[in-house]
Amino acid sequence: MRNIRLSSLLLVALAALLLVAPVAAQETVDDVIAKNIEARGGMDAINKVESAVIKGAMAMGGMEMPFTITWKRPNMVRMDFEMQGMTGTQAYDGEQAWMQMPFGGNPNPEPMPDSQIDQVKEMADWIEGPLINYKDKGHTVELVGKEDVDGTEAYKLKITHTGGRVVESWIDAEYFLEFQQKSEQDMMGQKVTMLTTFGDFKEVAGVMLPHAFDNMAEGAAAGQSFLLKEIEIGADVDAAVFTMPEAKDDHAGHAHRH
Repeated sequence: MRNIRLSSLLLVALAALLLVAPVAAQETVDDVIAKNIEARGGMDAINKVESAVIKGAMAMGGMEMPFTITWKRPNMVRMDFEMQGMTGTQAYDGEQAWMQMPFGGNPNPEPMPDSQIDQVKEMADWIEGPLINYKDKGHTVELVGKEDVDGTEAYKLKITHTGGRVVESWIDAEYFLEFQQKSEQDMMGQKVTMLTTFGDFKEVAGVMLPHAFDNMAEGAAAGQSFLLKEIEIGADVDAAVFTMPEAKDDHAGHAHRH
């Protein structure tokens, strides 16, 4: 009788296991995204962020390069950075992407090359990112599966942006925050596979944001480290700062050269 009872208990346990296993296997990409949104502070908190000014520095090869990122809904962004005593700018006003790079001798603003436009547009989607409302934005997201990333169990997502750029993203299976992504980026006209690692998450205005991240190009001996020193949410930002300014009169430059 005892053996029959044990057999019955075993059958019940196996039946329960069989019922549970498919549920676990059916976890969808939308389930993971929903948990990621919740971990970041929830849609209410994210929707309340209308503008931001972010100040930080990039460290590379023993040099530190200060930068300021100005952002405003719905999709405007501007990054100014200092190098060699000059200021470079990359920006997107919601319609046109442009840049001003005086380092090569051209002081005038100019349209951004096509190869870099998608990346600056993605930066303009800073507070939401590609996962929130991804279908409405024209992206596709695939749940590849679970992986162990240096001891951290993570969900791997494959994000295909509307422009065709593919980004692999890893979301911590315990905390549901994205901590790593891999993508192909354009660097000086060359396609480079870049691994980005996010860390030092802190809450700002109810939203969890990484305050440090590292970029490492595939095959490179060293990468770049970015430290966000100040994030001002709700800053008073004039939309005009995102518009490409008129080119400066270059007569003085020609006179100087001659």
